[in-house]
Amino acid sequence: MDDSQKNYLSDTKNYNDTILNDEMDVVRAYIDILNEYLFHAGDKILIQNHGYYIFVLKRGCDTIKHIFNMVFMYTKNLELTVHHCKKAFLYYVEFIGQIGDDSHAFLQLNSKDATLFVYKKTIFDINNEYKKKIEHTINERKKLRFINVSCNLFNELILSILDNENLKGDTRLSYIMYAQKMICKIFNKFINLPFDIMEKLSICDCFIYYKGLLLTKDINDECKFLNLCNLYFKKIQNNKKIDKTKIKKKLFHKKCKEKLENFTALKFTNWLFN
Repeated sequence: MDDSQKNYLSDTKNYNDTILNDEMDVVRAYIDILNEYLFHAGDKILIQNHGYYIFVLKRGCDTIKHIFNMVFMYTKNLELTVHHCKKAFLYYVEFIGQIGDDSHAFLQLNSKDATLFVYKKTIFDINNEYKKKIEHTINERKKLRFINVSCNLFNELILSILDNENLKGDTRLSYIMYAQKMICKIFNKFINLPFDIMEKLSICDCFIYYKGLLLTKDINDECKFLNLCNLYFKKIQNNKKIDKTKIKKKLFHKKCKEKLENFTALKFTNWLFN
């Protein structure tokens, strides 16, 4: 095959018949892509209005996640998926950069246009006839579900701390690097848990429930929030058990907010699991 054609999404010769990659390697590839996007966007997207800047950054994360899952699901080719996701975030950032910062009223609409433009350059090229007849084994479906859930988890962790004053001005890139480092530390605890795929999916489901309730408690200190997330998975690593019923009971306890404010992250996590 000609080198110029080896990355064509329209050419089914570039598709694999089976998923050859370990699901952990696929998830790690996604993390690398999203980290590259965030750093590139932090450097290149210049929007003065903080709220609109966060909106555009988040939409880019969601766009990349969708492209990654779609391309990998249909092509089963990780190298091809990585290539098109990197191309996608470059297109997205370039498109947003051309909009400028003059018309906030149209920015949400234009970021949708940016996403659509990127889709046209990537997933719209996936061979439609192949999509209609593709099949996945039971094991592949498990892998794809785990990959999808893991990508969602990583995005949720990133997005939950992006809306921060440190993303303004000169501290922008250093804060993005800090957030990436902390979230990768948390995420690696999850993907390296010594459990099978189905157990990890259940653990992830409980954690997302916990994280969602935590965010309703108005935690203003993102360092404490990240420490709480990290310690949660550290407990799971140490074979501590928890379910949604227990999480709900503790997070709706009448003294939960008081404990959250006054306890260290470690002491609160110990209380949560006990």
